[in-house]
Amino acid sequence: NGTTDLTSLTVASGSKIGNILVTGANNLAVADFDHTTNLNNKISGTTAGTSSNSANKSVSFQVYDNTALTTVHSTGDDVSTLTIAGNDSMTSVDFTGLKDQGTATSATVVVYDNDLTAPTASNTSDGDTDRADGLATDLGAFDVGTSGMKTLATYLGNVDGDADNTVFVTFDTVASEVDTETSGTSTTTLNITGPTGYTTSAAVPTSTNQATVLAMTPATANTAAGAKDAIAARVGWHGAASAVVQFRTSEGSNIPTSAYTLTGNEAIDAAAIASTANKDLFSAIGVTLDAKATGYSYGTVSLISLGGTDTAIAGERYTTTAAVTAATTDTNGGDGLPVFSTSMSDTFTLAVGGNSVTVSLAGTYGGTQTVSTLAAIESAIQSAWTITYGKSGTASSSAIATILGTADGVIDIQMLQKDSGGHGKAVTFSVANASSATSETTANIDYVIGATKESGDNSTVATTNAAGLIISLTSNGVGDADNT
Repeated sequence: NGTTDLTSLTVASGSKIGNILVTGANNLAVADFDHTTNLNNKISGTTAGTSSNSANKSVSFQVYDNTALTTVHSTGDDVSTLTIAGNDSMTSVDFTGLKDQGTATSATVVVYDNDLTAPTASNTSDGDTDRADGLATDLGAFDVGTSGMKTLATYLGNVDGDADNTVFVTFDTVASEVDTETSGTSTTTLNITGPTGYTTSAAVPTSTNQATVLAMTPATANTAAGAKDAIAARVGWHGAASAVVQFRTSEGSNIPTSAYTLTGNEAIDAAAIASTANKDLFSAIGVTLDAKATGYSYGTVSLISLGGTDTAIAGERYTTTAAVTAATTDTNGGDGLPVFSTSMSDTFTLAVGGNSVTVSLAGTYGGTQTVSTLAAIESAIQSAWTITYGKSGTASSSAIATILGTADGVIDIQMLQKDSGGHGKAVTFSVANASSATSETTANIDYVIGATKESGDNSTVATTNAAGLIISLTSNGVGDADNT
């Protein structure tokens, strides 16, 4: 440490060394550690320990901030802290023999801010999902040139299998990279550089690019109440198939004491089953009872065609009498077409949760409608939804709903997820005058989402029969011992 007069360093073969630190040796050009790793501490004085009484799990190998150092060679293994950084003249490394982090539970590996160069690199397709630079699953290859970075391959291959590890390994320069990740394209980028500015107090870099070999941040367990590793045993039922509900405990008690007969109204049944009295009884045996009306959810959008002289609020597009009055007109435009009407090129947008389509009447996406009636608008929406989110649709894998209809001007939304996951999804609808080719403005189309024209019910709701009822029992304990 700080041996500024040192110009070369060689550790002969057969030597055994534990932790290694080389820093501030600014005249040192070559560091050669031809050694084996010593995991045994000394017990006292010169008495060596053994694997049974004083063994370490791993060692550290740190070589940083040596301005003249051009290469470092090490044959040691079992390294859990590897730092090769801030060596401005270092053009090559050799870690032949380095295989893993020993038996340490985690490792920190930092290799950056040196002068290690890859002449070329390729970034190839990662399959269906593009993987970020530096991930072990980001496909491609580096021509390591004379950098010696390939000697780290075995070590990094073992390190990336431990989610507890912190890793940032990069070339300092990639002279040329060819990117063919996007099918049918090829892009060449020159002189890609890695991060600089290493200091002992600096955080491990997390920003990656095409020069990054491997980057990892430790996984952090989510211990929140709803996290996977904190969830207790749970059982649930939806779409009630019985006319009565009653649970029997392992002690032979019945909850509720008398069987509850379903009314067929899922909201009333949910409130009766999850009564305070029933919840208290389950709580006494370490279980939480819940019942909700959130199953087999659906939604509707009822289309409305306003008249040219209407002034009353009919839907959600015009929310005041003044707005309706200002919008309506019984005049014709210069082309003789009614201004207060819909053209075949005007567009309609329906969104359910994260799914949405925008469609006009005349296009093939909308089923090539020939009229602008409410039934035609409904059919156009249904056609676009099927093309996008149907079984063979362009985005079928992300579909959360299907659209049904009987050409009556009511768009019927049925959620694909029949449990509570399909409940409460936002539903929106909008109309746009998409073309100035005609005088028609599509201002005549209004709509109601849900049961009323109030915006508070603009989301999917449970079916109104017993099938919408969902009942769940959750253990109040966590871990295997409390859930078997």
